[in-house]
Amino acid sequence: MYSLVLILLAQSSIAQQQTVLDNVLLRPATYSFPESIAQEQSTFTASDSLLSNFPTNNVTHASLWDYQPMCVPASYVDPDAEPVCIYTSQNFARGRGISVIASPSNFSGLLGSPAFSENRIPAGVNSRNKPPPFEERKIPGAGRGLICNKTLHRGDRIFEHTPILLVGPGLERIEDEKMKLSLYQKAVENLPLDAQRMFWELAEHQDKDGAEDRVDTNAFGFELYDVDYLVVNPEISRINHDCRPNAAYYFNRATMTQYIHATRTIHPGEEITITYIDPLQARAKRRNKLEYNWGFQCSCSLCTQHPALRKESDSRIARIAEHVETLSDWTLESRGNVAIAQALVGLIEMERSFAGSADAYVRLALEYSALGEAELASYWARKATEAAILDDGVSADDVYWARMLAETPEQHWSWRKRLAGQEHECGCKHQHGGMCFPTNPLGY
Repeated sequence: MYSLVLILLAQSSIAQQQTVLDNVLLRPATYSFPESIAQEQSTFTASDSLLSNFPTNNVTHASLWDYQPMCVPASYVDPDAEPVCIYTSQNFARGRGISVIASPSNFSGLLGSPAFSENRIPAGVNSRNKPPPFEERKIPGAGRGLICNKTLHRGDRIFEHTPILLVGPGLERIEDEKMKLSLYQKAVENLPLDAQRMFWELAEHQDKDGAEDRVDTNAFGFELYDVDYLVVNPEISRINHDCRPNAAYYFNRATMTQYIHATRTIHPGEEITITYIDPLQARAKRRNKLEYNWGFQCSCSLCTQHPALRKESDSRIARIAEHVETLSDWTLESRGNVAIAQALVGLIEMERSFAGSADAYVRLALEYSALGEAELASYWARKATEAAILDDGVSADDVYWARMLAETPEQHWSWRKRLAGQEHECGCKHQHGGMCFPTNPLGY
């Protein structure tokens, strides 16, 4: 944790950079909104409401944002591009606050979330009313981490928090580093004091400048309304990495909330961990990526086991990729079958990898469906549904399609598809017998 002295020093750095911001950023911001946002060209003045020119009659929607946007002119980004702007609400999520760095059109896309359009955050999100199921402690060789203080079972919720900062695309096109730094720092400065404190207490590893380094070190990447964002959530950033973690996270864009659930039983005294990367990669690739992006050599049990065991793990991971490729082939020449799908599930379980389990389960469900085994297809599809909910969230597309396969395998495109003499064409562009859905669910 950073001391108060270091936090004050960081805030002093903000003050030194403010001259750059005041001289370059437009105050008030002046630009034309895209036609999708405004009905006619409009210019903000200091007295204008931030969203006064958006086509909406929702008062809550407009009054949620406290500051009018502050923007880096397009000439500093790309003459043909939109400006990059800061949007801040100190009232978001019952006073937790949020700053968004984005172009006007990308920001307008975010406003489709009920969390913003209706200022609707579920009860319990960001709550501090009950003791958390963990304690923050110093972890040898890993800084600080979260230690479980009660038994957590698979599916138990550990965290549910809204972010304090969203960073969209555009900053990478700003070549002036002082300009970019000022944008980051002003976005943080606009937040409520408690959110500012949480941000400056976040770890950094490259000693670049403070604000940008903290974002690069602690942000999660999510796609929100077809745009990639970096999402800074201070509480969740305190969870350390493990290549075989005991918890998983997802982001719900409707509530703008990041959730973390236990993926297996976590016992008191055990550290709560998540994975920062795709864990189904060979050890060398995992460690190189972690060191490059986060500045540490992974020392989890998987990465530090006996060399012979590490070799076996890498071999299993390579075999998993081969089985996935085989099972993805649904042509008449495909070698996919139940035995390969069962082997895939077994390898995933030997790897102790929750990541990839939903995919393995649904592939086995599809193979049973392809043989006309409705009960077995339904059983494995239900296992896939539960795993996908923990990994992707209840509203994810994969959850919907896995549930449909579980409930009506006979109507799925895969039904009896592997049986000789049962193939024929239907609207889903797969050769099979039986009825089908109008699209290709689960992407297979």
